[in-house]
Amino acid sequence: MSRTGESYLESLDDGREVWIDGARVDNVASHAAFRNSARTIGRLYDMQHAPSHRDILTYEVAETGERAHRAFQIPRSHDDLVGRRKAIKLWSEATFGYMGRTPDYKASMWAGFAAAPGVFGIHDGRDYGANVLAQYRHLRDGDLFQSHAIVNPMIDKRKPGNEQADPFIMLGVVEERDDGIVVRGTKTVATGAVLGHEIQVGTIEPLGREDDDYALAFTVPLNTPGVKIIARRSYERDATSVYDYPFSTCFDENDATIIFEDVLVPWEKVFVYRDVRRSYLQWWDTPGFVFMCAQGATRLWTKLEFLTGLALKIAKMNGSYALPPVRMALGKLLAEVHGFRSLVLAAEANFEVYDETGVVQPNRAITFAGRALGPSLYVSFVSQIRELCGGALIQLPASYRDMVDETEGELIRRYVRSPGGSSDQRVQLFKLAWDVLGSEFGSRHEHYERFYLGAPYAFLPTLLSEGHPEVCETLVDAALESYSIEDAMKEAADGEVQLRLPTDERARRVGAVEGPGVVSGTTKKSPVRDRQLPMWG
Repeated sequence: MSRTGESYLESLDDGREVWIDGARVDNVASHAAFRNSARTIGRLYDMQHAPSHRDILTYEVAETGERAHRAFQIPRSHDDLVGRRKAIKLWSEATFGYMGRTPDYKASMWAGFAAAPGVFGIHDGRDYGANVLAQYRHLRDGDLFQSHAIVNPMIDKRKPGNEQADPFIMLGVVEERDDGIVVRGTKTVATGAVLGHEIQVGTIEPLGREDDDYALAFTVPLNTPGVKIIARRSYERDATSVYDYPFSTCFDENDATIIFEDVLVPWEKVFVYRDVRRSYLQWWDTPGFVFMCAQGATRLWTKLEFLTGLALKIAKMNGSYALPPVRMALGKLLAEVHGFRSLVLAAEANFEVYDETGVVQPNRAITFAGRALGPSLYVSFVSQIRELCGGALIQLPASYRDMVDETEGELIRRYVRSPGGSSDQRVQLFKLAWDVLGSEFGSRHEHYERFYLGAPYAFLPTLLSEGHPEVCETLVDAALESYSIEDAMKEAADGEVQLRLPTDERARRVGAVEGPGVVSGTTKKSPVRDRQLPMWG
C-alpha cells in the first residue's frame, strides 16, 4: 500500500545508529542535519495520494489489489515504460532533479531483478532467485525506501581482499551459520542511506578471481544491530536560511559510509553468496541496472531543464538576453537539453524484449550512451551558466537579514539593480544560482554527477560491448567492399567507375546489425554462462 509522508517520517525513528560531528543522532526525522530532506521525501510519498497525481505515480498490483509506485511495475509493453518514466519525471520535477536517490531509484532496480530471478540461481540448496522475488514484494507492498551501498572502500587494488592489511576493510564473510551469514567491513558513498528504511549491499565493479568472500549481495534494515552510518557534513544544517540556500536547505540527501560490525544477515535476505560471477552479472544479465540508469537519466533530464531555465532567467535579468553571443549560448543549452531528452525517449521507443516472458526494458545501448554523456553534459552546463552570471554570482548580500534591515535594505534596493527585475528579484535569483553552482551543495552535485553511475574508466569501455560498435564497423566494411584496385585501374583507363551500392547480401548484413531495440524486434538475453566478465585483480 502506498505510504504517506507522516508514516514515512515516523518510521525513521527506529533506533538506527547514525553518527555526525562526533555525536549519535537520536531521531533522523527531527535532527537539524536531516529533517528538511526527510520532509521532502515525505512530501513525495504524499504526492502518491493526491487525486491529480495518484494515477501517474501508482498502479494497481494485480496479485494484491493494492496500489504501488510505478517504479515497482515490471514493464511488458512500451506503454508500461512510458508510465514508469512519467512517474519518475513527476517526482524528479518535485525536487528539480536535485535528489538522486529518491525511493523510485532502488524500486526500479528491484523491478529489474524480479524480472530475472533465474540469474541469481539455486546454490547449495538455497534458492536465491526466490529470495529476490520475496524481497521485491516486501519492498513493493511496504512502499519502502531502500538505499544502496555498492562501492568498496579504497584498497590496494594490486591485491585480493584477503591479502589487504586488514582483510575486512572490504565487506566480507566472517562466519556462515544455519540462520544466516555474519559480515564485517565497509561500503562507501551510500547516498540517501540516512533517510532510507533498508540498505542493499553489493559490488558494482568486477571483483578479482580470489575474492569469493567479498562476492555478496544482500539487504538489511538500517536499524540492524552492528550497522553504523557515518554521515558526511550536512549542508542542510549549515544553511543559514531557505532564502539564502533554497536547495541546500531541502534537498541534501547526504552521503554516508556504512560500517558493518559482525552483522547477521538472514539467509532469506541473501541474493548472491561467495559467487564472483553472479555478483557482477546481477547488474548486467538482468534489467535492473538498465532500469536504474533510465531513472537516473530522467532525473538528469529534469535537472538540465532546470539549469537551462536558470540560464534564461539570468540572461533576462542581466539585460543580455538579446545579445547574439548570449542567444547562441542559450540556444546551445536548449539544444543539449532536447538532445538528452531525446535519448530518454528513444531508449523507450527502441525498447528491447528481455526474454520469452515478455518483459521489456529501455534500449541498453541508448541508455548507456546517456549514462556516458550525462556527466560531461552537467559539468558543461554549470560552466556555461557561470559565464552568464559573471561576477554577480559572488557579489551578493550576506543573508536575508541584509534585505530586511531598514537602512541596509534601502541601500541595496537603491544601488543593486538589474534591467530585468527589481533588486529583490535579482538577489533571490542569484542566491538560487549560487546555491546550485557555487555553494558546497552545488559543488557536491557537480562531483556527484561526474561519478553518478561509476567512474569514466569503468563506464565508457562498457559501450564497446553494449553500444553495438559492429553497426559502425559494418558500414565501413560496406564502403571498403564497394571499390578495389581494379576499379582504380578501370577509372584510369576509361574514367567510368564509381562506388558500388551495397549488394543484397551487404545490405542485409548492414540491416541485421542495426542493433537490438527496434520495436519490431526482440532481444534474447545471453545466458549467464556466455557472458565474458572483465576481471580485476
